[in-house]
Amino acid sequence: MSRDDAQVVRAWRRGDPEAARALFERHVAVLGRFFSTKVGVEADDLVQLTFMTALSNPDRFEGRSSFRSYLLGVANNVLLKHLRTRYARGRHLDFDDVTLRDLGTSASRKLAKNDDRRRLLESLASLPLHEQVALELYYWEELPASEIAEALGVPEGTVRTRIRSARLKLRRRLGAIRTAEARTAP
Repeated sequence: MSRDDAQVVRAWRRGDPEAARALFERHVAVLGRFFSTKVGVEADDLVQLTFMTALSNPDRFEGRSSFRSYLLGVANNVLLKHLRTRYARGRHLDFDDVTLRDLGTSASRKLAKNDDRRRLLESLASLPLHEQVALELYYWEELPASEIAEALGVPEGTVRTRIRSARLKLRRRLGAIRTAEARTAP
């Protein structure tokens, strides 16, 4: 945690509302990216819920990792609860197998502005959710595997396995999309 982050977190723990606001401003873009690839238009609501959850009890943040990774852990829990509430309909959702495509979410299609982005987002949506989250945190948020493990509440080896598996699946999926597009091109 940078010195500035540490100071802001200490002030937040003392009840300083400006510190809470500063934490929000520093990390809102991270949460926006996290949710936008998974829930589309509902992202803003989930960002707000994540901050309300995280900032409501300063003692939950133990300081074992960065505040950002703590916040992403809260965001992941908010996401999983949201998906279970919205899509489970009385059945168990195993996020090691369930993909956003299985759930019928279409955030990737709404966000896609060009073909490469569309291909990438569609391929990400075809990954099991736990793998998608680990891969995005590793590449987009540049978190080390140890902080991802802390955020997701799993062993570091599990994070590394999820990232490795996700990369292989993503590579295969992108190759399949390109091959299919090449066959249908005039």
